[in-house]
Amino acid sequence: MKTIRTTLFPILLAFTTAFTVPGGFAAGANTAAAATTDNWVDFRDTSWGNDYSTATNFTITTAQQLAQLAYLVEQGNNFSGKTITLDSDISLADHFWTPIGRLESLGFRGTFDGDGHTISGININSPVNGGTSAVPATRQALFGTVKDATIKNLTLSNSTISAPNNDVVGGIVAYSGSTLAPNKQTTIENCHVKDDVLLQGLDHIGGIVANTAAPNTIVQ
Repeated sequence: MKTIRTTLFPILLAFTTAFTVPGGFAAGANTAAAATTDNWVDFRDTSWGNDYSTATNFTITTAQQLAQLAYLVEQGNNFSGKTITLDSDISLADHFWTPIGRLESLGFRGTFDGDGHTISGININSPVNGGTSAVPATRQALFGTVKDATIKNLTLSNSTISAPNNDVVGGIVAYSGSTLAPNKQTTIENCHVKDDVLLQGLDHIGGIVANTAAPNTIVQ
C-alpha cells in the first residue's frame, strides 16, 4: 500500500504514476473527516438536477446537492455539454463520500467550476479491490472518473481517502480519460490540494489526479 499525506506541504502537481512516500511522512491519523457509518447519498437533495434534460447550467451551494450530483452520474447522467458552478465552500465531514463517477463506465463529462471555492472533509474508506471482470474497479476521489470534462478553480482540503486495495486513488480526480473523439480532451485547471489530506491506495495515487489517459488530459 502507498500513502500520500499533504500535512507538510500542499500537493500542487499531478502524480500520474505510482509514488511511494518516505516512511514517517504519513504517520498519525487524519482527524479532519468525522467518523461515520452513513453515506452522503442517503442525505442528497433529490430536487437538485430535476431539470437535467433541459438545463445546461447548474449551481451547487450545499453538500446535499453535491451528493445528488454523484447520484445522478451514477444513474447514467454524465452532464456532457453542461456546466456546474460551485457557489460556496462545502464540508463533507458528516458522512462518507461516494465519488462522482466512481466507475470508469459512468464518468462525469461536463464542466465543474469550483469558482475559487474549497471542498473539505471528504471521508472515503473503501475496502473494494482493484476490480475484476465480474466486479469493475471503482475510482476513489472527489471525482472517480472524468472523461472529456473540465474541472477547474477548485481546492480540496482536510480529507481522508483510504482505499488500500484499490489501484487508483486521487484527491480531486482519480482517473481522467477521454473518448478519443476528435477535438475531445479532459482539462484540469487551477486545482489545488492543501492542508491535511491523506491518500492511501495500492498503486496510482495523486493529489490532483491519480491516473490519466495521456495525451488527452491537460493539467494546468
